Amino acid sequence: MVSFDKCFFEKSRAWLEDEEVNRLTDTGKLPAEPDRLKWFESLPSKKDYLIWGVAFEEEPIGACGLKNMQGSKAEYWGYIGEKSYWGKGLGTSMLKSVEQKAKALNLDELYLTVLMENDRAIRLYINNGYEDRGSIGCYLIMAKQI
Repeated sequence: MVSFDKCFFEKSRAWLEDEEVNRLTDTGKLPAEPDRLKWFESLPSKKDYLIWGVAFEEEPIGACGLKNMQGSKAEYWGYIGEKSYWGKGLGTSMLKSVEQKAKALNLDELYLTVLMENDRAIRLYINNGYEDRGSIGCYLIMAKQI
């Protein structure tokens, strides 16, 4: 994981405009560019949200982070936007790196929501110790003590 800089910010638009990535991350319509830029510029001041870029051999391939940080818990989120890197085990590395960052922040539980149709992501989470905590609509809720 690396700093989520302007390069990752710009790449993220293309990643999230990809129909499949957009559907699996449940992103929906992206905000207008001025609003996206305002969000990017606000990142350093956010207290309950952390974001990192994901790179492989210095190539930007995705983003991940923690949000809704409250007490000892936070919500994990992440995606690999460069689809040529899907299925190569990088999701596990990304997840483990965020867990290490969470531990360093004295968090002891991570949770997440994932679309029930996102089988690849669900397998990743199960294989890394996340447990089913129920569902809300079309989302599976998973959590792990770290």
